[in-house]
Amino acid sequence: MAYTGTGILPGSIYSSPGLADYSGTRFNDQATADAFGKVLQSSGQGLQAGQFFTGEGGTQYKTVAGIDPNQPGWGQRVEPGWELIGYQQPERYTGKAYEYGARGDKTPGFAILQKKMEAPPPVPDASSVETNDEVIDSNAAAADKNVAEAETTLSMADQLKIMFDDYEKRLDARDEQQRELLKQSQQTFASNLSRSQMTPNLQIMPAGQTPDIAGTQGFKIRKPGSSSSVTGTILSGLNLGQPSMMNV
Repeated sequence: MAYTGTGILPGSIYSSPGLADYSGTRFNDQATADAFGKVLQSSGQGLQAGQFFTGEGGTQYKTVAGIDPNQPGWGQRVEPGWELIGYQQPERYTGKAYEYGARGDKTPGFAILQKKMEAPPPVPDASSVETNDEVIDSNAAAADKNVAEAETTLSMADQLKIMFDDYEKRLDARDEQQRELLKQSQQTFASNLSRSQMTPNLQIMPAGQTPDIAGTQGFKIRKPGSSSSVTGTILSGLNLGQPSMMNV
């Protein structure tokens, strides 16, 4: 509610002992002025800047200097969560003081703020309850769908993991087989190399100039009588005595 300055404190406040004249205090409306008047009267305090009051139902009030609704931009100085409900006009110099040249405000003005009350939540009617039930059911169905999709995604992920693990096993088996074949090949090569070093270094030579001999060509024909002379020479060297008869 904007400040209007149409409400004034009740006259009973003015007659209270020890309280000043509040004719310069203005409020948004008369109802607001009456409510604050009761709080001020029950507190037994004078009205000045920098005070706090608590009214019926826990309503909180405070007075703050430096906020003048008659000046532009005053709303920016109001603390969030509070609203301006009244304003105490500044007290001017009058009488002799004014005649002697006193100017300005004898007592600066100040604002009266009330803490905003939070509105209670609305009570839902039957139609809104049904609507809420539909919303809850819809949300539950959506949640179930999300869970099902998540389970499907997890199932697919598990299947992919199984396939990947099987592929890795097949790769490992293939690598192991290749390593075994390489090992056997190396062993065979080493064995063959060892055998080749033990075999003598045989060479096939070309055929020589061998004469072709056939039949009795290889035998020499001796001259007649050569055999008897040779035999006699051999026998002469033996001490056999003189035979009576020798067949030659």
